[in-house]
Amino acid sequence: HSLWSDEEYTVRTHIWGKMVEAADGGLEYEPVTWQDTFFRNKLNNHLGFTIPTRVLHGAWARFGATAERPFSEPVLRALPLLASLGSILLIGILVARYADPISGLGAAFFLAINPWHLRYSVEARGYSGAIFFLLLAFLFLIPALQRGRWRDWLAFAACELLALLCVPGSVYALGLANAVAVALIFSMGGGRTLEARVIICGRMLVANVLAAMIFIQLIAPSIPQIADYLLTDHFTGHMRLAWWREVWTLFTSGLPVTDASPGNHAGGAFSSEAERLPWLRAFHMLGLLGLLCLGLAVAIRKRSWTLLPALSAIGGGAIVFLQSEITNNSIHPWYIVFVLIGIVIFITSGVGALGAGLRSLVPGRFAEALPVATIALFLCLYFLSTITG
Repeated sequence: HSLWSDEEYTVRTHIWGKMVEAADGGLEYEPVTWQDTFFRNKLNNHLGFTIPTRVLHGAWARFGATAERPFSEPVLRALPLLASLGSILLIGILVARYADPISGLGAAFFLAINPWHLRYSVEARGYSGAIFFLLLAFLFLIPALQRGRWRDWLAFAACELLALLCVPGSVYALGLANAVAVALIFSMGGGRTLEARVIICGRMLVANVLAAMIFIQLIAPSIPQIADYLLTDHFTGHMRLAWWREVWTLFTSGLPVTDASPGNHAGGAFSSEAERLPWLRAFHMLGLLGLLCLGLAVAIRKRSWTLLPALSAIGGGAIVFLQSEITNNSIHPWYIVFVLIGIVIFITSGVGALGAGLRSLVPGRFAEALPVATIALFLCLYFLSTITG
């Protein structure tokens, strides 16, 4: 199999089981108990992945397992793959609906070829599920804020629950989103009375409490285990601003800044590739960052609803960073994988704004094609930058 480290540990400990030494000196199969699936957790048991995957794999094992093939890797990776494909569709809908259709198309393609998203699209963990349910949550949150209906708030809370079960760290993005939502309820126009705003806020509170009741029951036994694990030397140390540079290169190029263990052939480093091809540094460190800032500026000027998911995702990552610095806990960048949502939204919105600007400057019948051509050129350059190494 090709299961690596955390994946392999998850399958052995929470989904399938392992081979152990028998009394006669041979090996025998020791299955995982449902108690281990639900409640054994040292930070890496993503319940939103392990529980449904165990059910799915159990169904496969009932009909397809053999002595030579006791477990199926494709089945273990099926749900993350489906979630990642769904995320491509959802981010396209989100940006198209609340920014513009061309940027939405660009966001879908950008996420589809993003190396960091590709990595987690088939990883036997909960990361791709978290991105999917966060995007779906925002697609319900915005209508909930606009119309205040029960069904939108309940759907939003259900997606929150599923995102948190996939990756509990999603609480940082969702917590910020909820705080902003409360502020918007009491500050938005629309002629609502104070009583109507209080009612909408109450619906939001009830929906969140219902989701929290389920989540706390499932996650409570894991909290002391996770807290104890975070006290190990593995997570001790300050991350400093260099950590954000690592986040940026990983989330845009799929490569760390430097290769910490070149002997393991883990896939290279951004710094070495940039030394060989200097345009990569300019494109990723200046071009993409500039487009992100442009997308942010345009969204602020237009008061676009895309600000809510994008800033919640990036702001949630910033909160994780500040907390980690204060508590002297050094964490891995992929723990804030949800930041990718904000990066994709702002960069593609920036490209869309650039294309719209070019259209206004160029007269003639070709002007209408410039926004699409700009998105297409950007995607080609981005794809080239990720495969050149």
